[in-house]
Amino acid sequence: MQLHQLPFSHYNEKVRWTLDYKQLPHERVTYLPGLHMRPIRRLTGSTQTPVLVIDGEALRGSATIIDTLERRHPSPALYPEDPDARAQALAIQRRFDDEFAPAIRLALFAEILEDGAYFPDLFSLGKPWLVRALYRLVFPLGAPTVRKVNGVTGPAATVEALATTQAALDFVDALRGGRTYLVGEAFSIADLAAAAILMPTADLRHPDVHRDLPKGEAIRAWEQRWAAHPTVRWVELMYERHRPLRQRR
Repeated sequence: MQLHQLPFSHYNEKVRWTLDYKQLPHERVTYLPGLHMRPIRRLTGSTQTPVLVIDGEALRGSATIIDTLERRHPSPALYPEDPDARAQALAIQRRFDDEFAPAIRLALFAEILEDGAYFPDLFSLGKPWLVRALYRLVFPLGAPTVRKVNGVTGPAATVEALATTQAALDFVDALRGGRTYLVGEAFSIADLAAAAILMPTADLRHPDVHRDLPKGEAIRAWEQRWAAHPTVRWVELMYERHRPLRQRR
């Protein structure tokens, strides 16, 4: 299996988490935002990531990929066995994918795109130093496109996205009601999807999502905004308990 991905994307993190949770060795092909568009379009006809290539077939979209992996590799299970619980868990995933994820991304990008070279430095972590330097140099030319594609159109959009991010954190806290998991008594796709999509609100240590960079004022303010919310601690707990390290091919 070969995963074509962008780093620090919560949709991509859902698939990385699933692959590692199911202990499925895979190769990762990591692109720089913007420069990913042409090779990904050649794979699927779209520019959407993640893309997982299995037996020569390119699958796109985190929910589609996870559903395929669950059918092919059902253990350990992410879908609850009970039909009603499964329907509830998948509904939670859809809400995070469709409603909460775009807003969280918009809110984060609105903050860090104003923080000098933080965005290109973050998304080029792990690349050779020359690639990182060149990406930082050319990124200002592509920054307007990044803003447009992700809906970063002005203060009103940012305020709305911040409110939706707050609503996502509140939704998890209310749904849990003091319990550990969102559906039933075991970890499921509902918990994985919620924690992965909310990943940008937490300062996590897992190597796949750790923001291992000096923090400017914007990212410090972003993290401080959410730090006291109980759901952020829940996200950390899900990563500590259920997020394995990468399964390499």
